[in-house]
Amino acid sequence: MKKSVVNSIERTFLAKERNALSEERTILSYIRTELAFVGVVILILRFYFQEAAWSVNVAFVLIALFAIILVVETIKIKSLRRKRHRFQKKHVHLKIK
Repeated sequence: MKKSVVNSIERTFLAKERNALSEERTILSYIRTELAFVGVVILILRFYFQEAAWSVNVAFVLIALFAIILVVETIKIKSLRRKRHRFQKKHVHLKIK
């Protein structure tokens, strides 16, 4: 294979790797933000609405919503990692680490 073709494939691989890693970082930042948001809301509900029974229900709904979002985001991350792994296996002859 020509050196220019190998360099082109290597650049493509590295670009896809950077893109996949940035998507993964974005998803992880979403999860971190969601966790902080749910924590702050639960604290507000706990200290400002101590007598209200509905505040407990709202807290449970928020925790359930966070759990669902966390599962969806985890599935996205696993999908991204699988896609990256398949690409690496396909171009194993390039010996890119």
